[in-house]
Amino acid sequence: RTNYNQGRKLRLTGRASKAQKSIRRTVYVSDIDQSVTEEILAGLFSSYGQVVDCRICGDPNSVLRFAFVEFSDDQGARAALSVGGTMICHEDDVKTFFESACGEVTRIRLLGDQLHSTRIAFVEFAMAESAVAALNCSGIVLGSQPIRVSPSKTPVRSRTTRSPSTN
Repeated sequence: RTNYNQGRKLRLTGRASKAQKSIRRTVYVSDIDQSVTEEILAGLFSSYGQVVDCRICGDPNSVLRFAFVEFSDDQGARAALSVGGTMICHEDDVKTFFESACGEVTRIRLLGDQLHSTRIAFVEFAMAESAVAALNCSGIVLGSQPIRVSPSKTPVRSRTTRSPSTN
């Protein structure tokens, strides 16, 4: 028969106590894109406190990568928790990809979150020819998944505002 701790509080000593303190200073980061390195991740989290350890785990070729980021104190970990749901590097990756393959990107907007594998990007190009070239990019793998490119269903709005004509 196992009584475990029989209702008594356990006192952590030695290594167990250090592990407990480390847990309070560590945050879990999920759904890490393949392009994100430990150095990039540590750099991003260093604005919340001193990062003492950063480890990315999981298959480097999988979308199921995750990390543990340990701070020097629990205040840094608490501050880092405030950015839950933030996308890291995806917008830059999308912009860099389309600029190198098609031409100058003037605006980009990403929709979606870390909980869903499907994300939508609205990409606006400086030249119409670049947008036409982008249509040929469907099927190319960006990050860990192939992209699908479709033409916009809304017309391109003029950059200049027109005043109503008076006749």
